[in-house]
Amino acid sequence: MYRLGARLLTVPMVFLVVFGLRFSAYAAADAVRIGAILPLTGSSSLVGGEMKSGAMIAVDEINGVGGIMGKKLDIIFEDSESRPAAGVEAAHKLIDIDKVPALIGDYSSSVTIAIQEYAQERKALAWAIASSSEKMADIGDYCFNSGNLDNSVSPALARFAFNQGHKRAAIFAPDNDYGRGAAKYMKIGFEEAGGKVIDTILFQVGKSSYRTEIRRVFADNPDSVLYTAYGGDSMAITKEIYEMGLKEKAQFYDLYLSMCTASAIPDAVAGHRGLESWTKGPRAERLAKIFEQKTGSGPKTPYAAYAYDTVWLVALTMNLANSTNPDRLKVVAHTAARIYYGVTGDKRVDDRGQQVTESKGRCEVSLKQGKYGIECPEDWQRQ
Repeated sequence: MYRLGARLLTVPMVFLVVFGLRFSAYAAADAVRIGAILPLTGSSSLVGGEMKSGAMIAVDEINGVGGIMGKKLDIIFEDSESRPAAGVEAAHKLIDIDKVPALIGDYSSSVTIAIQEYAQERKALAWAIASSSEKMADIGDYCFNSGNLDNSVSPALARFAFNQGHKRAAIFAPDNDYGRGAAKYMKIGFEEAGGKVIDTILFQVGKSSYRTEIRRVFADNPDSVLYTAYGGDSMAITKEIYEMGLKEKAQFYDLYLSMCTASAIPDAVAGHRGLESWTKGPRAERLAKIFEQKTGSGPKTPYAAYAYDTVWLVALTMNLANSTNPDRLKVVAHTAARIYYGVTGDKRVDDRGQQVTESKGRCEVSLKQGKYGIECPEDWQRQ
């Protein structure tokens, strides 16, 4: 359901009631195009693939109820390769060659920052799907975000670990914009709760082995590890921890649990705890069912839902503005975010385009007949 003042509207009704659109056939060239820059290859390719599927589900729904100002919505997808330089190249193509007025993406904060800085310079609307570096808040007024920043989520993970009885933590995170911010606020949160951070280890992304860094993590016998890593890196890291016989030495608490575990060997991450975006309920179940029908399996992460919500936010912005002019879109986007209540929750943004609230469930990786899954026990309430 979608929020419009005090009213709750279904997906079709939010367009039909608000914009008075009619079902119609589209001419072949009668389309509004936006861009999507996603990590379709590289360390976050699992997430990127799920984001693409979620975005296309949203496109199908939007076109089914009239599209953008009565025109068909098309998305041009580009691959960031999980690299800032490739992300900027994609943004250049989409904005300067394809002439899209708006784009969505990426995922990794370092990539998203590079993309949004370029979009801000070129005066195109850029809506991040789920990036968390606090640097994003200062890029500019054409830039928005569908996820929370590090300063709210990372301390919540640290409090979760402390409240489960852990007092001595090591922090293990990537040495980039995302990881440095996450580590900073994990430390603040854990120490404010009363715990002690005995070491912070930042690792280079994309390495073939992390054994040296892993030994540092466990050197002073922490009782917990506050951890985050992109999927491909985490697959390598958790495999080596498992092979080194260190998995049971400390309890892992993962920031964005599925990001850290969905690509990993199930046995290597079983029992990891952490925060996961809260996407339970009838609408989340409906989206997961459509996702499975289209891809052959259910989503392993919440990021299909984030991409789905972000496409809807851009579409609503354009219809509210009755325009594809980015100068108009950047103003109206705040209203669209107030109207829209997403599968991933309340999508309102502050005056810097950043998410105001977001729910995270306290969850744990479980194995059922050897297969990976995430469980969120009822007594682990939302953050």
